Order: sequence, then C-alpha cells, then structure tokens
Amino acid sequence: MTFKTEPSTADRRLRLALWTVAIVLALIGVGVAIVTSSWAPLVIVFGLALPMIPFRSPMTTRQRTR
Repeated sequence: MTFKTEPSTADRRLRLALWTVAIVLALIGVGVAIVTSSWAPLVIVFGLALPMIPFRSPMTTRQRTR
C-alpha cells in the first residue's frame, strides 16, 4: 500500500518563493522591453525563468499511455 505524502511547508514556501522570483523577473523584463522598445530583454528574462517552469506532468507514465 502506498501513501501519498503531502509536501512539507518548507517545500511549499520554496516553491512559492521561486514562482514569485520568476514572476517578478518576467514583469521587470516586460517593463524594460516596453521602455526600450526591444525584444532582447524579454528573451533574456525568459531564458532566466525557463528552468523554473515545471515541465513535469503529475501523471505517471502508465497513465499517459492509455
């Protein structure tokens, strides 16, 4: 029997902090892009925030094959 464990409070806080940083970086990048009328800041900020985007699906491999 497997039990699903809840993420700890520290994990939730870390995840919230990382998402907050990613959103703030994105907003700064959008602001700089608007002020400078250039796409370069958006590309740079997206490159910094890209590792924070969760590409992993909560579904297991077995569920995806159905």
